[in-house]
Order: sequence, then structure tokens, then C-alpha cells
Amino acid sequence: MAHWRKLERDGVGLSILDFGGDGPSVLFLHGLAGHAGEWSETASWLTADHRVLALEARGHGRSERRPQDLAPEAQIADVAFVLTEVADGPAALVGQSLGGVTAMLVAARHPELVSALVMADAAAGEGVTGGQAATAVGDGLGSWPVPVPSYQAVAEYFRVRFGARAAAV
Repeated sequence: MAHWRKLERDGVGLSILDFGGDGPSVLFLHGLAGHAGEWSETASWLTADHRVLALEARGHGRSERRPQDLAPEAQIADVAFVLTEVADGPAALVGQSLGGVTAMLVAARHPELVSALVMADAAAGEGVTGGQAATAVGDGLGSWPVPVPSYQAVAEYFRVRFGARAAAV
């Protein structure tokens, strides 16, 4: 049965969903505005022969919601910290979207911590590690209506901000 683990790195609380399992470790990294629970279905069969963990990135889910630092360097350091503190030996990193970019950067900077790399819907892009990208992500997350007043308010926010079509309730 999955359980939550709490860690703290440089004053920032991080949450890891530990799905259990025996064998080599796999650490899942979700995308922007995602959460660790997204990996539950995959973890349900992967735990047969792997230790499965999913990190909720800073600014997401049960991890620190409004950390001072959202830069890619902080995300990379968080993942390296989790791999060192929780995983038993090098782990396979599986990342989706922003989590895939983070996984790739962790593998590049800390190859001793990574046994395999899987990136889904992610690609290296110009400025991925630059301060402009971190600022844009931070500004974007900081503008979201929190706490969420209603589904309608959030749908309207995304419609206005991104031109998205919102489903009627």
C-alpha cells in the first residue's frame, strides 16, 4: 500500500508517494501542475519487481506550495536529494513534460544517481535552464486563483488567460 513520506531540503518540504515494491528503484516526476498520484496505475504493476516512488515537485501537491525558489536548479537539487535519501542505489528516472526535462538535467549532472532515463512528452529546449524559464513558470503558477473558489472561476481563468475552451458544468 502506498504511503507518503516527507523530506526537507534547504527549508523546503518535499513529499514523496512511496508505492513500495522490491527491486531497483524507479522515481517518477510529474509535469507542470501535476501530482504524484498520476503514476498510481503504472505503479500498481511496476511494484512487482521495482521499488516505486513519485516525487511531488516543489510548488505542487503536498510539497511546499509557495517556495521562494522555483528555478530548474532547485528542482534538480530536490531530485538528487530524494535519490540520495530515499532510493536504494541509482534509480530509473521517469519524467513527463517538465518532469522529463528535470529528469534529463538530473541525469546529465548526477549520472551516478541515475540507472535509466525515460522522458515522456518532454524535450530539451533553448533556455530550459535559464532564469527566464524559471521566472515564467513562477509567474504563471503565482497567478493561479488559489484557493480555488469554484470550477467556474478556474474555467474562466484558463479561458481568459490561455484562450482555452472550458466545459460547462
